[in-house]
Amino acid sequence: MKTLRVHKQYNQNNKSQVYITSDDDIIADDWCFSIELGEIFQCKESNEPEDHYISATDKTYHTNTDPHHCYKIIATTNTEVGYGDEVGGWYPFPTLSKSFIERLCKMDDINTITIECELLTEPMLRFVPKVDLNNALVISTINITLKQ
Repeated sequence: MKTLRVHKQYNQNNKSQVYITSDDDIIADDWCFSIELGEIFQCKESNEPEDHYISATDKTYHTNTDPHHCYKIIATTNTEVGYGDEVGGWYPFPTLSKSFIERLCKMDDINTITIECELLTEPMLRFVPKVDLNNALVISTINITLKQ
């Protein structure tokens, strides 16, 4: 199980995208969400000792360590981000179930979710989010913020 943050971003047409992020280490080629600026970017270079990341467009994003302001994207409704390979293949991020998106639209109080993960050992030790047949995250728990 892993707890992840839920972020919404609105574009110029007031259409929202949802990004699910992790506090895992950010490395080159990772897609990231900058909380401070409300922007997504693909990391070209991670400069942890100096606490910043350089995007593929050479913009600098600061982590501001407390709290970190940039998080690694692991799932999204945005179909324009994902990973390509050397032969032109495209690998989109896992998405979110229709029922989760409907709940998020009705109740704007979801701040984190807990997902199921699988432990992989090859080629390196890492946790990979479980997805269903539709490539949607398997969500175990939805955590909400109580409004006063």
